[in-house]
Amino acid sequence: MRARKRRALTLAVGGLLLVAGCTGGGPRDRSTAPVAAPPSLPPAPTMSMPSVTPSPKRVLGVVWHPREGAERAELAWLDWLSLRARPGRLRLGQHGVAWAVAPDQSLALFAGGGDSNDGRLLVVDPRRLRRLGTIRLGQWWEWPHAWSWLGRSRVVLAGSGVTQGPVGALNAVVVTILDPLGRRVLTQRRLAGELLASARLPDGLALLLGPPDRIGPARLAVVDANGGIRAVRLPGIAAGFQEPADWNSVGASSQRAQPGLAVDPAGRRAFVVAADAPVAQVELASLGVTWHRLEGRPGLLARLADWLLPAAEAKSVHGPVRLAAWLGDGLLAVWGHDDTPPVARGSTVEQWRRPAGLQVIDTGTWTATTIHPNASGAVDAGGRLLAFGRLVGPPSNPNSNQAAVQGYGLTVFGPGDRRPVHLFGARQVIWLQVNGDRAYLDLTASTDYFTSPDPFAADREVGVVDLDAGRVLAQWRGRLPQLLVGGCCDQPTGW
Repeated sequence: MRARKRRALTLAVGGLLLVAGCTGGGPRDRSTAPVAAPPSLPPAPTMSMPSVTPSPKRVLGVVWHPREGAERAELAWLDWLSLRARPGRLRLGQHGVAWAVAPDQSLALFAGGGDSNDGRLLVVDPRRLRRLGTIRLGQWWEWPHAWSWLGRSRVVLAGSGVTQGPVGALNAVVVTILDPLGRRVLTQRRLAGELLASARLPDGLALLLGPPDRIGPARLAVVDANGGIRAVRLPGIAAGFQEPADWNSVGASSQRAQPGLAVDPAGRRAFVVAADAPVAQVELASLGVTWHRLEGRPGLLARLADWLLPAAEAKSVHGPVRLAAWLGDGLLAVWGHDDTPPVARGSTVEQWRRPAGLQVIDTGTWTATTIHPNASGAVDAGGRLLAFGRLVGPPSNPNSNQAAVQGYGLTVFGPGDRRPVHLFGARQVIWLQVNGDRAYLDLTASTDYFTSPDPFAADREVGVVDLDAGRVLAQWRGRLPQLLVGGCCDQPTGW
């Protein structure tokens, strides 16, 4: 049970890593801090990045429908602006929780999750909305958290599982190599540990692991096309989850340390970034590790934009989360959030979250520039950085029990040295998806601490943005499907 709870928490806070910036201290009368324009962002690097080519008039998406007893998913072509389903769809049942799309877009794998997991993957032709068969994997996983296509006949998957330790069950990572054309599993291996982050490699996967039952030194594991695994320990990076002594006690909460992982596909280097720690640079061929301490030099890489956003309030934290993305040209983006310790006050438990901000690290000089102090979520999208965040803190009214929330809208940096564009003012951004030159945002206001996108709700507030023009195309209320843009939760963005 404890292992299952810990895996569920991993997903909730960024394991499969959907979106939405939550927070830390509450709103107050703040001084303002500038948002710096970014460095000149390089063109998007050439990568084997699965995606579905956007159509001017339609996009592919997974739509969930309420059914008596259980919700059901469908894969459908959607109108590009309203995201309403067009004629033609494929029923997925409950196998719409996670997916992976082949680079040539001819195949996709769909998985179920949680209580609906039946140990099968559906093999689908996404363009023709046709089911091609199934692959049986067994009941070892919630759903695959990481994947890499190595041609049409080989896929590497990594998911959460359980292994037996000296004193009982321990969290494990299960690595599977499968042949989607032959509908068969080629090999499967387990290793003890908590899967916290992943990155695709041309010939496999890079996996960032914490210990299976506590917070301790991180490990970076490299999986090759045959299922071989090499790993290196990173003693300077704390990672993992620590369960409370009693889950039933008031204010019980897992403590966490979740670093970020990014890979330079050209240089074959991995970068592991944690709060208040040096950056670990790992040469993937040799697994040699070099440590780099950052110098903060605000404004070195950027000129100031001519608008201001409120600064996030500093506060003690309980469990930092960091995420990272390689931007190319020696630049690394890092963002995330920090949590306060849960505090029991009578019959309620208070816990707050603050954005950690969005930094750009120059790996040539190992200097860091904060370009958005209030970002807790970000997306690297074709030479652009899309940043957003939410700050959830103590009630502004001492007689109220309702948390105070500060939203920061959406800021689009790049491409190149293009002036940043800020949209949606101080609205909350809960979820963000990018398909081609369009972004789809969940703007549904909430004071919930762990607010997540609800694929079953029919009353989400949605904004559609033209990234090329830097303007809002539409705003409407309705169901917000999950777009088939490579993989469900394909790119970590941050909770």
